[in-house]
Amino acid sequence: MNKSALEFIATPGQTKTKNLVLSNTGTADLHWLMRETGGSRIRTSSTLGLPHNPAYDPNGRTTQGLYTIPTPAGWEPTAPGDVLRHWTPAGFTLPWGVGFNGTVWLSDPLAGGGLCGPSGTCHNAEFDVAGAATGLDLPADWSSAWNADMAYDAGRNLMCQLNVGGDNGIYCFNLTTGAVVDTITTGPFTGISQRGLAYRPDDDSFYVGGWNEGILYHIKGLSYPDKGANFGTCNPPDGNISGLAWNPAFNIVWEATNSPTDTIYELNPDTCAVLATLAHPTPGFAGGGMEMDEAGNLWIVSQGNHSVYLIDSGVPAFTDVPWLSESPASGTLAAGGAPTSIHVTVNATGLTPGVYSASIFLQSDSGRAPTIRVAISLIVPAYRQGVDAASTSAYTDIAEGDPWAADRVYSAGSYGYTFTRTKVDTTKSQISGTVDPTLYRSARSGQNEYRFDGLPSGVYQIELRFAEIGKKKPGQRLFDVIIEDQLVLPALDIAAEVGQNAADDKSIFMAVTDGQLNVRLIPRSGFGDPTIAAIRVTMRPDR
Repeated sequence: MNKSALEFIATPGQTKTKNLVLSNTGTADLHWLMRETGGSRIRTSSTLGLPHNPAYDPNGRTTQGLYTIPTPAGWEPTAPGDVLRHWTPAGFTLPWGVGFNGTVWLSDPLAGGGLCGPSGTCHNAEFDVAGAATGLDLPADWSSAWNADMAYDAGRNLMCQLNVGGDNGIYCFNLTTGAVVDTITTGPFTGISQRGLAYRPDDDSFYVGGWNEGILYHIKGLSYPDKGANFGTCNPPDGNISGLAWNPAFNIVWEATNSPTDTIYELNPDTCAVLATLAHPTPGFAGGGMEMDEAGNLWIVSQGNHSVYLIDSGVPAFTDVPWLSESPASGTLAAGGAPTSIHVTVNATGLTPGVYSASIFLQSDSGRAPTIRVAISLIVPAYRQGVDAASTSAYTDIAEGDPWAADRVYSAGSYGYTFTRTKVDTTKSQISGTVDPTLYRSARSGQNEYRFDGLPSGVYQIELRFAEIGKKKPGQRLFDVIIEDQLVLPALDIAAEVGQNAADDKSIFMAVTDGQLNVRLIPRSGFGDPTIAAIRVTMRPDR
């Protein structure tokens, strides 16, 4: 199967279908059956765009006081996170950072009575899975304020850990002596202290993040000449990151958080989309570090009762999900035969706006992968409006079956463009780079702004679709795009990016709090007027 997660956006009443491709490269016939689980609506919240308290200590142990408003609760759990083990580490003031290499490693930021860095008392101690100390207790005198989450690099037999304060780097130490063997102290993540750390062995990289920024960084590991350089970033909807763990079986990142609910998230590492959520056993600003054991379960800490927990990261029993269906639901694949497409359909009829989460499992008699999980996310937005700029009629796109309204002049309480002295460009030419050329064959150009009124407060995805159909060459049309007074696309040159008669799509996420979204296209002096082919605004409760 070529997908590990599917995301749908459907307005109430819409039905959508996507395909999973199942193939059999073995020498025997493969029998398979689709099963479902979950399907519930999740209560969500977002920290994106929340104002930070300038007086907050970036090296603090919890998120209390991080924002100028009370810290928002995390997402509602989709599974309980059943406790498999629970113990209190002897001799620890406060367990915080967590590592695992068959035994459990813990850090104590309050060793010595205050933050351990200034007093030189930072250390990491080893415990067996039942909570008994092994006697191995290693100094971490490199810690500036304190030592946070850990990640085990099995190939080098090194435990790596975040330094909170100072250089905000990653320190990898010998598990026998505690001596630092290698470090990563440069890179985009080091501008402020981070909290969570996970190691990904297949490409020798780390995931790192913390609540000061709410960013999940994917950075180069120790083998790279530019170690610490960024592969990419994304923003989890709940940015209160306290711990991270990598699951290589499903290629997902687990995120522990520190908030009133301390919700634990299963994330798509490329987009930070939430695939599932787990409950913390003792919520209330108790979340800290996290690591995964060999079975996929999660070691976490509680700052509330100074304890360590191993929680079940699995999924509940199979159930029927009323808004989800698959066709065919079972079948047989001949050895070496043609792949089979499984049609996965969601139906948002009767669903209220929000995020709905489920999983489908493909169970087979394959010896290598008898069970494959595909996480399903259905986003039902409270607001969605697409506009086919310069078009005089509505259009339904081919890609998703979504509606796009004809263009209109803005009127209060509705949506449209505000500058009426604009020009309409059209073309009958082929448009490359899209399955929906109709959206790009008309464009409105000239200094203009699109406004959308009546938007509930939240995070919005703004999709901007451009094409150079006015015969401008590279360097002839240059303009800026400003959304909510933030410059998001400086000096956009469509022809330089994709050439003429080609789709150039942009997607920006932005918080809206005043009920109106403003998208401005500002010309640069001496260059051609701004142009836009289509625009769509979607509230994203998953962000």
